[in-house]
Amino acid sequence: MDDLILKIDSIDEVEEINNIGCYRDFNSEPTINKDMLIHLLSGKPLLDMTDGENVHWLQLDSESIDFVNSILSLKIT
Repeated sequence: MDDLILKIDSIDEVEEINNIGCYRDFNSEPTINKDMLIHLLSGKPLLDMTDGENVHWLQLDSESIDFVNSILSLKIT
C-alpha cells in the first residue's frame, strides 16, 4: 500500500514518477480544507470521488492522530 500512496513536495515531482502511466491528468489544487482535516483528525474517513471513475478512501491511522495530538498538546502547554 505504501508504494501506491506517494509523498511528494511539489507538482514537478509527478513527471519523475516512472510508473504513473495513465494517471497524469489530475487537479493539483488543495483538496482537504479545514473542516475535512477536523473530520480526519477525529478518526473518520473521507471519500474522494473527484476523478469521476474511482472512489478513494482517505483515513488517518491511529498513530497519525496520536502524533498530531501530541504536537498540539506541546504547543498548548
